[in-house]
Amino acid sequence: MSPARDLPSLTRPDGRTLTLCEVGSADAPVGAIYLHGTGSSRLEVAPYAVAADTHDVRIVAWSRPRHGASTAQEGRRLSDVVDDARAVIEAVGADRPAAIGLSGGGSHTIALAALAPELISRAVTVNAGAPAEPEILAQMPTQMARTIDLAATKPGLFGLLASIMQSRNPLLRKLAERQLEPEDRAVGADPVVGPLFEASAAEGAQQKGAWLEEARMLWARPWGFPIDHFDVPVHAFAGAKDPFRPFALALERAGATFHEFPGGHISGFTPEVMDEVVRTAVAPTLSTD
Repeated sequence: MSPARDLPSLTRPDGRTLTLCEVGSADAPVGAIYLHGTGSSRLEVAPYAVAADTHDVRIVAWSRPRHGASTAQEGRRLSDVVDDARAVIEAVGADRPAAIGLSGGGSHTIALAALAPELISRAVTVNAGAPAEPEILAQMPTQMARTIDLAATKPGLFGLLASIMQSRNPLLRKLAERQLEPEDRAVGADPVVGPLFEASAAEGAQQKGAWLEEARMLWARPWGFPIDHFDVPVHAFAGAKDPFRPFALALERAGATFHEFPGGHISGFTPEVMDEVVRTAVAPTLSTD
């Protein structure tokens, strides 16, 4: 059974619905909001339950538009996360929580740090998805850089590759798993975290095309805000072999605190890393930033 508890859904002024959940003691304060990876869902926060209990905080997550049961948002841009995050924060009665985000959720967390520092106490990203900026792509593994570039230059081909990347076909999945770092495979094989991760991915795929739509949004157009400085503390966690690691280093040059851990893109779901992420997110400002 998932340790994540459902929260009442939110209805936005335009009629959209956002679905929410939380981990941690129901009596604890809301210390952080969680932004899931592209193509996943709010349930991705479930593996963080132990760390939330350890640090006596609640962490609230929601499924972004078109992910899981959250309604699609026509013409969505990365900056639109600000209004949804504000609505979630107000609904749960939080006071400037930290924002934690994985992969594409990390991209959205950076948007909050850049555009709405008054909403959050700090941003903590884990293998944050990079923008399609040439200087960052040039430092990334060639295959990943070319894939990101296709989103803007050859959207049709990018869509075909996306369908393969997101396929649930057992053979394709096995081939993909062989490309993972050992630490990443260990996460998937973990008897507790593995099923939680799978449940999140399954919920995130309920509406066909969620991953493709958001990936195009992140990579086919400029983000529209500067990422060379921030008015709120930013902590960038990155796997030593994650393809987005160059973006974390770019964030470090912009003033973020860089944290490295072993493995690739999903190895941040090891207990040690999740505990450090939550500790960093909720620790008193003067002792960590």
